[in-house]
Amino acid sequence: MPTQMQKAIVTAVQKRKLQEQVQATYGVELPWDALDTAIRHAVTMREREPVVWGFPLLKHVTSYWLDGFVHQVARHLHPRDGFLIERGGHTAVNRIAMARDFMEHFPDHKWLVMVDDDVVYKGVHDPVRILQAAAKANDALIVGAPYCQKVSPFKHHVYERRPHPNGGTTLQHVHHDGGVHEVDAVGTGFLMIAREAFEKIGEPWFAYRFGFKDEPDWGEDMFFCDRARSAGLKILADYRVELGHVDDSERLMKYWTAA
Repeated sequence: MPTQMQKAIVTAVQKRKLQEQVQATYGVELPWDALDTAIRHAVTMREREPVVWGFPLLKHVTSYWLDGFVHQVARHLHPRDGFLIERGGHTAVNRIAMARDFMEHFPDHKWLVMVDDDVVYKGVHDPVRILQAAAKANDALIVGAPYCQKVSPFKHHVYERRPHPNGGTTLQHVHHDGGVHEVDAVGTGFLMIAREAFEKIGEPWFAYRFGFKDEPDWGEDMFFCDRARSAGLKILADYRVELGHVDDSERLMKYWTAA
């Protein structure tokens, strides 16, 4: 089992790797000094469990994302929070690699929080504390924060199974006016997953599934959620965490524009 020093080294290496990737690709520097200061002075650090923050693919790093994560989320980081970055394959492969690294290198951490590089946190409270409170109150191992699509009609990436015209059921967009709701699937753009969920679901956790008959194609988020529900796990959508979704032109699609 890795020691605390070994895990600290893993975190430092991952942070340096992230800085190098962002610097080489985008010519900007992540303000890690400010982030580390925020960790040391985080006012909520004793009010939630530490998590591992996972970034599965850095391709859309924008000023919105830097502001949303570094300046909004960083103030709430726990001093034992870890970081994992995966890049090089498609998102499903990166998410699997991230889950494996989480399970291997952070055995004392219960939660992995996946944050896509085009999803921006716009709130003022600790998002992880909010999600962990929902998980505890509802005995859930998977909690996602809804965010809207990048294109019209800007529906939330939240789904429930509804009757299909040709029989059976299919996942369809749903919208709730705030609060916490048990659903059948959520997007993986800001998703908190417990170690126990990965253990119960088993590999492969993420994959693409191409549609057949009248079923649409599934991304890795729908695949993961379908396997989680088949394993008997609850999935929560917590609308109390305010997110925006940024397109390639950095136009911010705020969460409340969703229909």
